[in-house]
Amino acid sequence: MPHLIHHNLEISAQKYPDKTAFISDEDSITYQQLNEAADRLAAYLGNFGVARGQLVGVLLPKNIGSLIAIHGIMKTGAAFVPIDPKFPASRVAFILEDCDIKCLVTAGNLFKHNLQAIGESALDDIILTDDTVPSDTNKTLHSWPQVMNNKYEVPVCPCTSQDLAYLLFTSGSTGKPKGVMTSHQNAMSFIESMMDLFEVNERDKIANPAPLQFGISTFDMYVGIKAGATMRFVPPTLLMFPQKLAQWMDSQSITIWFSVPFVLARMLLEGEIQDYEFANLRQIFFAGEVFPIKYLREMKAQLPHVNFCNIYGTSEANIITYHRVGDLGADRTKPIPIGKPIPNLNVFAMKPNGEISQPGEEGELCTYGLMVTHGYWKNPQKTQECYIQNPLQTKFNEIAYKTGDLVVRDQSDDYHFVGRKDHMIKSRGYRIEIGDIEAAIYSHDLIKEVTVLGIPDDLIGHRIKAFISLHQNNTMDALAVQEYCSDLIPRYMIPQEIDIMESLPKTASGKIDKALLKQSQ
Repeated sequence: MPHLIHHNLEISAQKYPDKTAFISDEDSITYQQLNEAADRLAAYLGNFGVARGQLVGVLLPKNIGSLIAIHGIMKTGAAFVPIDPKFPASRVAFILEDCDIKCLVTAGNLFKHNLQAIGESALDDIILTDDTVPSDTNKTLHSWPQVMNNKYEVPVCPCTSQDLAYLLFTSGSTGKPKGVMTSHQNAMSFIESMMDLFEVNERDKIANPAPLQFGISTFDMYVGIKAGATMRFVPPTLLMFPQKLAQWMDSQSITIWFSVPFVLARMLLEGEIQDYEFANLRQIFFAGEVFPIKYLREMKAQLPHVNFCNIYGTSEANIITYHRVGDLGADRTKPIPIGKPIPNLNVFAMKPNGEISQPGEEGELCTYGLMVTHGYWKNPQKTQECYIQNPLQTKFNEIAYKTGDLVVRDQSDDYHFVGRKDHMIKSRGYRIEIGDIEAAIYSHDLIKEVTVLGIPDDLIGHRIKAFISLHQNNTMDALAVQEYCSDLIPRYMIPQEIDIMESLPKTASGKIDKALLKQSQ
């Protein structure tokens, strides 16, 4: 029985050797080719010491090269760390240093773009997935032809299901991202649950535009491979053109789509979906933010043959709950539930005093089960704060994860999302810690005070707005603040709106009066 993630690839390569596993606008790869390429990479990595317990960086977009990379890395017993190519250099440098990464898989253009961060890192070996081999570096470079043409023996992975498979970095309240440690068992439990729950099969064609470092991107990469399905990479440029995206989905005969509601809402409003049949589309999953009822109702009416499902989850436990969307009355305005726990997970809501919330009572959503990850990389304090002893289990040690989300359970045992316990918000599907943005802005020498708010927005979840005051006799405009932020935080975290004020309002205790600022919006 398979117990490691890459075992699923090996099994599907035997069952469906000549079937297309992944396809992009530029290339495609069969299951047998993908497995063989991953074996070649694993053998090559082993030649210079990559082994069980190590972390290997993957600085690539979601493409065939990155799929080979992550499976090849796992076949050595090491774990991979996906790094978003859109991250600013400072964040790339932080991840490389924090994980003590000695080996990185990337592309030549991304290498050049991150030359300073890579040059100052402790990296020893860099594998390039294209033919672009930069010369201006003191690092050891390995070209893709070197890797793919080397003589090799099929590697035997020495790790167990409890070993780390990958590290996903999420937003952190101190300005530093947190690395979520995910084991093979965590991921395999998720894969099995999704397979059974949503009946994913070898006839499916799955599309999921989520980048590698997002938990929901594991659905197509892992569940699809387990099922023997075909995964279609979504060209990133299509997301900016809803009509072209709708046309693409129809022409590619996509059967399962998984994205944030923002993408779907834009496609509904601007994509002219009534012009297409979407005859093969059978399931739409959405996650990451609330899908406005008025848009969801209309989309269901446009696509009556499609099953819609609201997915709720976090990187720390992947998908936690689900709700199959039923009939939405014309007068309904209340958001749909986040639903019930998926198989292999259990949930409960806990009051601030530690008591378990009863139906109708608000509480913080907590989850426990095989999919709950191992905590935060090199952050025992945060791990201890969020990963607690399960209060429902008094006989032996069992970890429960506190999500930080406030929920209410109804009489049907469906959970309803209320809001964040802390200052984290959702915008365009991204989970964003307000403190991360504030820390970046505060680091500018001219800025005296800053506070950041998430302004509710029906379409994108929240607009990010910053209120700033400057040190005396200084000037700065909003564009300068945004440009400064672009070197420190990802683009999706940069405030869209910035008010520069003489001073920020204060409460009686001297704190910035966020409530007053929010009222003014």
